[in-house]
Amino acid sequence: MKEIFVSYRRRDAADTAGRICDRLRQRFGEEAVFMDVHSIAMGVNFANELAERVAGCKVFLAVIGTYWLEAMDDRLRTRSGLEDDFLRLEVESALQHRVLVIPVLVHGATMPPVERLPTTLRNLAFLNCAHVRPDPDFHADMERLIQSIASHLPSHGFERRAPARSTEGASSIAGLSSAGKLAIAGMGVAVLAGAFVTLGLLLSSKGGTGTNWILGPLPEPPAPLATGGSSGRGGASGQLPRNTPAPPPADDLQGKEQEAGGQHPPAQIIEPVQPLPPPDPKPDPVKPPPPPNPCTECVRAAQADRFELAARKFKQAGGSCKACRAEVRERAPAAAVQRARAGDCRSARQLERLGPGFNLPSSLFRGIIPHCGR
Repeated sequence: MKEIFVSYRRRDAADTAGRICDRLRQRFGEEAVFMDVHSIAMGVNFANELAERVAGCKVFLAVIGTYWLEAMDDRLRTRSGLEDDFLRLEVESALQHRVLVIPVLVHGATMPPVERLPTTLRNLAFLNCAHVRPDPDFHADMERLIQSIASHLPSHGFERRAPARSTEGASSIAGLSSAGKLAIAGMGVAVLAGAFVTLGLLLSSKGGTGTNWILGPLPEPPAPLATGGSSGRGGASGQLPRNTPAPPPADDLQGKEQEAGGQHPPAQIIEPVQPLPPPDPKPDPVKPPPPPNPCTECVRAAQADRFELAARKFKQAGGSCKACRAEVRERAPAAAVQRARAGDCRSARQLERLGPGFNLPSSLFRGIIPHCGR
């Protein structure tokens, strides 16, 4: 079932609509996206097929470029009416069937004003739109658009699931085998044993001397050291206080004095530490910046609508800069149409002559014909 319908005008945004359709098929699948060029078989009634597809879809994308509204005005001026404007019929049908309609603005286009739209399309001017800009912002804009579409398509994994019941834990334990239950019981016994051992160690550390009810009788403390006299720092009993180191024997002191010859050893002289020399004040040499990349400069010039500069940089890059060619293909035809509508036919023709240098077909610049001719 085709859940997503992509509507576009071929003279306005066929290339960008193709890229949008490719990303949607990559995310939602080939069978979920409808595009007239690839989805209508030969010999099928075009108008009837479009009406059925629009009525059966869930999300309708109206791709609007800079020439979208002007093409509708041209049909109104050159023909008796708009009955054969299939794009207008697609949008009208989507609005009547209350399908989710998302206007997608490309090539820097803006929403058409309500006063310039036909009566049956004026509700389109009040819908919240999505912007899909060229590279390098194309993929980020498409990701936001895909997330918005996916929230309305629960069949693709974005539905909200009900919270799990509290009985799931009990049912999972009941489904365990006997070996699993024995393993859980063994873990519980080991935890209890560790808790009892820890409690016993805490009680033994606080009880002092005596008997530990887990480890057995504790060893007796060592006997205090005794001295020869009955007076001194140790009191009347001649004992030293605790934590006081015992004095060395007298024989060891006499032997050390005899070895030294009755003289004290000479004091050790500590020489002052010399300070380190100051660091070298010479700064590090500054590395020259890398040479500019002609391909990067070509892309920046095309994004700034400086196509003559882009052509020179494209030639410096050897004609192998695919990103620059894509930018020029995306922007140059729309810029030529705008210059032609403004009366600057000479500048519009200059952009058309730059097309072969970027391997662009002349059919992309047909939008300047109604304003400048050949």
